[in-house]
Amino acid sequence: MEMSSQGELMWPPPASVVQTSATPAAAAAPVEKLPPPEPNYFAAYAKESGLYTAGLASLVGLGIAAPNSAFSQMLSIFSLAGIAGTTLLPAVRTGEGDCRIVCVTIVLSCV
Repeated sequence: MEMSSQGELMWPPPASVVQTSATPAAAAAPVEKLPPPEPNYFAAYAKESGLYTAGLASLVGLGIAAPNSAFSQMLSIFSLAGIAGTTLLPAVRTGEGDCRIVCVTIVLSCV
């Protein structure tokens, strides 16, 4: 790239001069905050119901592939107890271990 000024070749190009304004930032107009958008309840509930549907469909699939009815019964009791434990007891979700303990306790009480 060639730089020329009045027919004279200039290399390296001269440094550009940057001018800054001396206006204070306090004189700027205050920015109004927009209210947060409304939550999309449909998307939240659609996602949750989709997860439950996928879980129950996998139960049906495992029931079809099960070797005997006892396997299907134990798997469905464990799965439904896990769903009930995580849905009905959200206060227990402080850590992964706590939630697992509650799910196992519910399963053992169902058996």
